[in-house]
Amino acid sequence: MSSIVQTQKLGIVDFVKMIHDGHPEYSLLAVKASIDDVVQALIDLREGLTKRDKHDWRTMKYKEYRIQSRQVGWEKNITLKPCPDSDEEEYPDGEMLEPGIPILQVRGTEWTVVIRSLSWLDMDEIEDVPNEAKALSARFQTKAITLMEEDTSVSIGYDLFENGESVERFEAADDVHFKSKLREAPENLPKSDEDEDEEYNPDEDDFDDDTEQEYNVATQSRVVFINEFFSELGIYLPAVWYDTENGQPALQVMSSSEGTIVRADWLTLKEEWTTDVEQPDDDDAA
Repeated sequence: MSSIVQTQKLGIVDFVKMIHDGHPEYSLLAVKASIDDVVQALIDLREGLTKRDKHDWRTMKYKEYRIQSRQVGWEKNITLKPCPDSDEEEYPDGEMLEPGIPILQVRGTEWTVVIRSLSWLDMDEIEDVPNEAKALSARFQTKAITLMEEDTSVSIGYDLFENGESVERFEAADDVHFKSKLREAPENLPKSDEDEDEEYNPDEDDFDDDTEQEYNVATQSRVVFINEFFSELGIYLPAVWYDTENGQPALQVMSSSEGTIVRADWLTLKEEWTTDVEQPDDDDAA
């Protein structure tokens, strides 16, 4: 009698392939804790944030902003839908999503995945995501890790925290930076003189003229390196995209990630910030 063993999916490849089919920018974090604990902790962290320094693009400086209004909503067990076989309008019924954060409980893992942004990456996410990962790691005395990618600089990297302490950081752009309290630089660390950008320019065709094969982002050494590390930690990043169902938040699940999500929640966050700092004149900002 034969038995079928289902292999646990791990790593970032399915997610990265999906995001590189569009605009390759995103920010996310994964926390080794239950989904209910993680969502409640994120709400507590946000509601405890009454002032912050925000980047002013006019002056290229930081200013202190104070919270003016905030609405936070938590919807549990949102609808998961298969990705359509053909390209369709993003919101065929004219439905639009309120800004929100999908939070995923992944089958067979102890990690909760928090998707902070898909196909965009602003300064708020760049600053907030590591702070949130650090705070959650400290609160639950556990591990938390970030992952962000930025298109213009062709930069990708992660920060790993344990019990609120930064224990490993990796970033690959023009140069490669690796710092760890856990291990020496591994042999498969991408080299700074490895210019993979020459092999792939997202502004050009996605096909190699010689091989007539579509470029596979999963073969980039930086992606291979991060994928192996996330797999060792026991993390899987499902490939999902925003959707709606009867006017409510939903998620499309790509075929590569079918059956990998036990539960998906939606955290709605609407905030207005204000500052008493006088804005500069246009002549001063020039």
